[in-house]
Amino acid sequence: MGKYGTNREGFGAFEGGVNADNGAPLLSTNSDGATSLLMGAPLIREIQAGVANGDFAITPDDASATITSLNPLPYWSFTDTNSAGAITCAIVADSTNASGNVLRWSVAGATTTGKSAKLTRYISVPGSRNREFVFVPEMTLLAATASTVINSTIGFTWYKSDGVTTTGTGNTSSTANTFTVIGAGPTTITAVTSAVNTSAPSDAAFMLITITVATTGTVSAGTKTLDLAEVRVASGQSDVYIAENTTPGTYGPSRFRQANGTLTLSPNLGGTGSFAVSGNQTVSGTLDVTGALSDTVSANDKTVITGGGIVSTGTTTGSNVLTTYVTTDANNRFKLEQNGKISWGPGSGAVDVTLTRSVAGELQVGGDLVADRIYALIPRSTASAANARYQGTTTGEIRYSTSSRRWKTDIEDTDAAVLEAAKKLRPRHFVSLHDGDNDKRLLGLIAEEVDEAGLGCAVELGEDGLPLAIDWNALTTALLVRINDLEERLAALESE
Repeated sequence: MGKYGTNREGFGAFEGGVNADNGAPLLSTNSDGATSLLMGAPLIREIQAGVANGDFAITPDDASATITSLNPLPYWSFTDTNSAGAITCAIVADSTNASGNVLRWSVAGATTTGKSAKLTRYISVPGSRNREFVFVPEMTLLAATASTVINSTIGFTWYKSDGVTTTGTGNTSSTANTFTVIGAGPTTITAVTSAVNTSAPSDAAFMLITITVATTGTVSAGTKTLDLAEVRVASGQSDVYIAENTTPGTYGPSRFRQANGTLTLSPNLGGTGSFAVSGNQTVSGTLDVTGALSDTVSANDKTVITGGGIVSTGTTTGSNVLTTYVTTDANNRFKLEQNGKISWGPGSGAVDVTLTRSVAGELQVGGDLVADRIYALIPRSTASAANARYQGTTTGEIRYSTSSRRWKTDIEDTDAAVLEAAKKLRPRHFVSLHDGDNDKRLLGLIAEEVDEAGLGCAVELGEDGLPLAIDWNALTTALLVRINDLEERLAALESE
């Protein structure tokens, strides 16, 4: 068996199958479909999973013995770096694994820090001057005995065609995967610390996979074990093509391609295509849509944005977080900005409504806001409900109706003019023309007549400067002045 795992035994025969050293079939001339495969399971696995004997189906000559140079694991090389036999591995039967075996690592108790052993395997990689092939080795570990001073890593190194000269930059997984971490459950570890290094260098012909078990401290008493279930290599190219599914296939294929860090999906290459989404979509980063983006919204059919913003047409500018254009009209859109400003408009002109949260607790409305009903939750004071009233002002703000002297200046008694004005108030019956009042006959006062009586301070004016509404707090105070006057007159009559 050569350095690169090729078993040359049997290739010169004119008939019969080709088997591995321990008899595992690699190629078969037996055509019985019930009992034979054209290619044996180990060869199929190398094609599908990228690593020969990565599931340890092919055992050493002495299947129950420790793996050594005299009892090698087929298609792998074991090296005791410096542990002097303290770190070993062997094949162990495991019916839960597809191959029926796992590779069990053992670390003797009292093994000191800095000891290690490794398992290596060369795999061929296709040459690419454009570095369009990606290879990511990974391993699955399980059933580890708890130990924080033993870890397992997987790494790779690129080699040129001579198998001796290294090239490019490899990767090695983190040493944080200790036996304690792995023992918490099956752990899949990939050799990716710098993703760009997984692209095969232009002059690479081989990848050397290295699996290492090492100590970072003195191991406690008792042997610690770890099971390696499988090793595989995930591979990829810069372009992935998807053929047309209709019969006959008259459309071009779709293509996934990454260029300059941007992933592009191109439906129906060479023609007009569309992109249909079914199910949930989670986007991390920025989603720029230059065409139509449509989908039926339901509880289980939505798009989740975890960062960046959405722009249906155009680009994100300034502090915009989300901008949705209904048409190509720049003003026909809804816009949410990072400063809390929300604006929208009907297009072909200025924006109708802008809501701005300029400071905590304050919401400013610019433009016309028309709604059938508006419900607002306004923070109340700690005063009783009777005193926690609100007052609409001519500026459109909503404020507390405060009575404390802390909010008043120039406090003085009312004068005779208020009393005289209060005497002129005329209660009236009238029919309301407001929507929803249904021409109901009501009892109240007329704002213009209150103003004419001399109580302008109790009348609120509209934008046109004309009487609009009545401040009933002011009117109540004016009537209290009249009641006090009547009380004084009555007391004077009773004293005569």
